Amino acid sequence: MQELKRFRDAWVAACLAFDEPAAERAFQEALSAFPPEVACTAVLREGLAQIGEAWYRGDATVHQEHFASYLAARRVQALLAATAPPSRPDPVLVVCPPGENHAFGLLLLTYLLRRAGWRVIYLGADLPVAETEAAVRRAALRWVIASAYHLPPAVGIQALGALLREMGFPWRSAGAFSTGCPHCVPG
Repeated sequence: MQELKRFRDAWVAACLAFDEPAAERAFQEALSAFPPEVACTAVLREGLAQIGEAWYRGDATVHQEHFASYLAARRVQALLAATAPPSRPDPVLVVCPPGENHAFGLLLLTYLLRRAGWRVIYLGADLPVAETEAAVRRAALRWVIASAYHLPPAVGIQALGALLREMGFPWRSAGAFSTGCPHCVPG
C-alpha cells in the first residue's frame, strides 16, 4: 500500500539521519491511519529490514541500525504496556537461542500475541538452552516460540527444539533464518 510505504520511507530516512522526532512523527502518523498491528509490521519491522539490508550492503552503519532498533523496540514496548490483560490462561514462552541478539521480531510477536489475548512470557535475546529448560519447567506453558535470524543461533533452536520435544512441549521456530530455510530448523 502506497501510504504505508510513504510512512515507512519517512521513518527509515529519519532513523538514518538520527532524527528521533521525525521518526516518531512518521510512526505516529502511521498509527493514526492504520491499526497498530499493521503500522508496527509495515513501518517498524519492514523499516528495520530495509536498514538491515542497507547495513549489509555497506550503505548504513551499525550505529544507524542500532538507533532504529532502539526506536522501534521502544514503540512496541509502549504499545505492549497498553494492551489489555490476557484473556487466555496458558502462557506462551518466546525466546532467542544462544548467540541471537536480534530480538525485535520476537518483541513484535509478543505484542501481536498479547493483542490476540495470549499471556506471553518474553525472555528476549541470547539465552542458554539449559536455562531456557528451567524456565519452561517453571511455567505452565501452552507452547514455546524460539526465533533466530542467523545460522549459528539456529543451531541453538535445533538443540532447544530437541529438548522441548523430549519434554513434550509444543514449539515453533520463527525469524528470518527459519522462514528462509524451514527444512533446516524443524518446529
